[in-house]
Amino acid sequence: MLSSGHSPNTHTFPSLLRACAHPPTSRALHAHLLKSGLPITNHPFIHSSLVATYVRTHNLLDAQKLFDIGFPPNPVSATALIVGYADSGRPDMTREMFDAMPVRDAVAWNAMISAYARCGRSEDALMLFDEMLSSDAQPTESTMASVLSACARAGEIETGERVRRWIEDRGFGANVRLMNGLVDMYAKCGDLEAARVLFDGLRRPRGVVSWNVMIGGYARLERYEEALALFRRMQIVGEAEPNEVTLLGVIPACANLGALDVGRWIHAYVERMNVDSNVLIRTSLIDMYAKCGGIESAKQLDCKKD
Repeated sequence: MLSSGHSPNTHTFPSLLRACAHPPTSRALHAHLLKSGLPITNHPFIHSSLVATYVRTHNLLDAQKLFDIGFPPNPVSATALIVGYADSGRPDMTREMFDAMPVRDAVAWNAMISAYARCGRSEDALMLFDEMLSSDAQPTESTMASVLSACARAGEIETGERVRRWIEDRGFGANVRLMNGLVDMYAKCGDLEAARVLFDGLRRPRGVVSWNVMIGGYARLERYEEALALFRRMQIVGEAEPNEVTLLGVIPACANLGALDVGRWIHAYVERMNVDSNVLIRTSLIDMYAKCGGIESAKQLDCKKD
């Protein structure tokens, strides 16, 4: 385009920015924008596209600098920065940007709630959710997924029940992410019966995440026999292949039950899956053999680890 004598304009620059995948390219386009004399700070579309590009390429420092010189403040750019800070695990910076926004859309609320939920500040996430319900913004599926995660961490089953009613009222019972979140919430809040009813009612075929959530729920609350029974059921039904997370749920169950034969069977399964080099799985197997009296097997695995 440049070699043919044509220069990018206010319509082509945003498209070029969306195609950027690396910080150096973003900076080069920014420099060309400045040389071209096109208005950046007072052109909302170009400004927000450039901020979003810096955020997408994980260059939050330049994104923040550019946002700070924008006039008037651009809500689209502000939302992009909020999402960027949330994704980078910086809830305090996320909150600073969020509080400075005169008008907050659902994306901004979701990013802020998600930032709190992901860094373990569950109470803050739930308090912010209550604030959102009092605002003009409407919760979305993403909001509810983050809230369920916070409920699970905080043991807040009452709010989790409110989310369940929201899901049912809007006909989102087929949404796998939300339903897995509900199963996880009930399991971590100690209501394994409610979790199992939901799990059994999930649309088939159930994915490995759904199975892992339920198996992990049993193991976490020391209902080891049920964890192993569900793992066997997973094998029989064949809806999903177990993964490392599944195995890290059932190997400790064998250890706590002293179920050496089952543990050996799972060890063989680990080798068939070719995940025996996974440090966590190997350590879990060593612990299982030690607790079940398979000392020689534990020693052999320990030698292989070294």
